[in-house]
Amino acid sequence: MKQKFADFQFEIKNVILPYIVSRTLLILIGLLSPLIRASDQYPIRVAAERAWQFTPYRLLDMWGRWDSGWYYSISANGYTLPENGGMSNLAFFPLFPYLIRVSNFFLLYFPEHRTTFTFIGVVISNLAFVGALLILANILKELKFPEHFTRGTIWIVLLFPLSFFFSSILTESLLLFLVLAAMWCCLKQKWLLCAVVAALAMVARPLGQLVVIPIAISYLLQNKGKIHWKEVLPFAIVPMTFFGYIWTLYLISGDWLILLNIHTAWGHASSLPWQTLFAIDPVRPLLSYLNIFFIIATILLCAYSIWKYPHKEWGIWSLLMIIAPMFLGVSISLGRYTILSFPAFIALNGLLENKPELRRVAELVMITLQALLFIGWVRFYWVG
Repeated sequence: MKQKFADFQFEIKNVILPYIVSRTLLILIGLLSPLIRASDQYPIRVAAERAWQFTPYRLLDMWGRWDSGWYYSISANGYTLPENGGMSNLAFFPLFPYLIRVSNFFLLYFPEHRTTFTFIGVVISNLAFVGALLILANILKELKFPEHFTRGTIWIVLLFPLSFFFSSILTESLLLFLVLAAMWCCLKQKWLLCAVVAALAMVARPLGQLVVIPIAISYLLQNKGKIHWKEVLPFAIVPMTFFGYIWTLYLISGDWLILLNIHTAWGHASSLPWQTLFAIDPVRPLLSYLNIFFIIATILLCAYSIWKYPHKEWGIWSLLMIIAPMFLGVSISLGRYTILSFPAFIALNGLLENKPELRRVAELVMITLQALLFIGWVRFYWVG
């Protein structure tokens, strides 16, 4: 028993314990959040009035807000067509909700037991998040970073102001897990497994398709530009998976471009990136300014990561994940795209190395911001 504990001491010390501490603090904050007045702009008024949406067990319900409802609708009823050109769950990718649906096979029926949906959604998100942290820690270990650097990076991820989204009933943690798994497969040259992971990323979340870029760069760099077809052939499942998804949406909607067209109901339209970035939402001006700060800071950190650290293809991927949404006019959700930028977290931790006073200030600011934003999330405010 002691030997087994010793074998996992690195993971327990640097990932599991920090994760437990950070999530425990968030749970305490969430349980105290009803002291704050609920938003009067939440579309489901009864949820805001009674202080829960999916289940009266608030320990679970605090993790499900806003887009979580769309994933519930897919899990419970599948994809449905929009009414009168309005919003539809066709805009949301299938991997996460169908994982919930499959996990529910032996449990209670969703439409009458939303607690089951909430429980499974929270479990999947947190398992994916812990898995992502474990992979990130082992990637840093593989790249010969010292243990204290790894631990510091994990804490940066956990304390980042929007990190609570990783534990919520959303897709961020699942895509982060798949992307880091793809990087690990590239490092170990496990190309078949990498192809499977990339295929899953295709249907996990918008812009998950961009993961093929760092994979391709990594493969070509490791093979000095040569292509070995036996290694590359499995990657055929990547476009096939995405096409299968698009074809399924076409069979439902009759529109090959429904994945793009459906977003007009949310007011998304092509835009110049700086216009999107600096557009101030008159309803949520403070959130707009926070988004601007998060985006600019993360872009700078990604650029620093590309300059300073190895495997620059993943820093390039992070930049693309942040910049691409700005061409689509997605303004009020921009901040959430930054939390997938693990190279930026590595870079930030590097900048705080050997600067204990600056690190304490940075950590205090991040903890405070995350607490305030999480309170807003639990109390039905839009925070990202």
